Amino acid sequence: MEREWLRRYRAPLPRGAALSSYDARWYVVATSTSREYEVEELLRRDAFEVWLPERIVVKPVSENSRRRTRQPIRSKVPLLPGYLLARFDLSDTTWHRIIGTRHVEGLLGSMNRPVALRDHDIEMLHTLIREHGGIVELRADGTVKRDWVANEAVKIINDALAGAWGGHKGQYVGVDPQGRIKIELDILGRSQILLFSEALVVPVS
Repeated sequence: MEREWLRRYRAPLPRGAALSSYDARWYVVATSTSREYEVEELLRRDAFEVWLPERIVVKPVSENSRRRTRQPIRSKVPLLPGYLLARFDLSDTTWHRIIGTRHVEGLLGSMNRPVALRDHDIEMLHTLIREHGGIVELRADGTVKRDWVANEAVKIINDALAGAWGGHKGQYVGVDPQGRIKIELDILGRSQILLFSEALVVPVS
């Protein structure tokens, strides 16, 4: 999920790079390893609007565990390790304080300027997290865990990864061994089953 979502945003912008003016948008802040929560706290103290999406990690109980309940251990970690989101206007020079914050490696960008996230990317994240009660739970292979219902009406989101199928509606059929979602679509009057990454499928509200 992380690679699919972030791969269009290249290496972190180096400190001191020249930047143009934009309206307030969401940008990706790269942090030092395992310093996401510390950076989040520092930026909030500095009055920046910050968003750190989270996921749940479920760690199986070891066979030699002495825990009485022997229940899996659940803990919260960043959904996108090494990254968090900050919203600001590049025409306001106060954003430079982000670059100077301890454990911040830089802003993700290309050609010596930061790249703002598309509104679609932000909405996709919001939808994903809203559907899971605020925190996304992932399977062991990194795919989103969701309780799909047989014959549930779904839609393929409009994304480059969905290709020509973006926006099409169909019905949920099941999951293949690789964790891809089987969707039944009406194609030229014929019912066909196609496979999609779970990140590209949303229920029809």
